[in-house]
Amino acid sequence: MPPRRPASSQNSQANDDVPPVEGLPPVSSEGIYRYLGTLAGLVERQARAVGTNVQGQSSSSRGSSFDDFKKLGPPYFSGATDPTEAKAWILKMEKFFGVIDCSEEQKASYAAFMLNKEADHWWRMTRRLLEDRGPITWRQCREAFYKKYFPDSVRR
Repeated sequence: MPPRRPASSQNSQANDDVPPVEGLPPVSSEGIYRYLGTLAGLVERQARAVGTNVQGQSSSSRGSSFDDFKKLGPPYFSGATDPTEAKAWILKMEKFFGVIDCSEEQKASYAAFMLNKEADHWWRMTRRLLEDRGPITWRQCREAFYKKYFPDSVRR
C-alpha cells in the first residue's frame, strides 16, 4: 500500500490525484470510482429491464394481436366468382384491422390465414412472387387480391 500524503492543501481529503475544476468542488478519485460503479450498475440494470421488456413485448404482442384478430371472428374467403363478395371480404378485413394493433406485414399474414380452398392455393402461388420483393405488406396483399378477385373492369 502506498504511503499517505500529508494534508498540505485546504482540500486534502477531496484532492487525491484529481485536479480541481474551476467552479466545482474538488472530488476524491475514490468518490469518482464509487460514483462510476453506481452509474454502471444503474445503466446495466436499466438495459436489462428494457431488453427484457422489448423482447417480451414483441413476441407477446404478436401472439396477442393474432389472438385478438381470431376472437373477432373474421370470415374465411374461398374464392368467388362474384367480385362484390371479394370486395366485401376485404372491407370486413379492414374493419377488423382497424380495432387490433398489428403491423402491415401482420395484416397480410392474418388475411392470408383466412384464405382457404381455391383462394389459399392462389395466395400460395402469389406469395412466392411477392416475397421476392421483400416482406409482404397489407397493401401489396390487397392489390394482388383485387387484381385476381375484383379487377379494374368490374370496379368501374
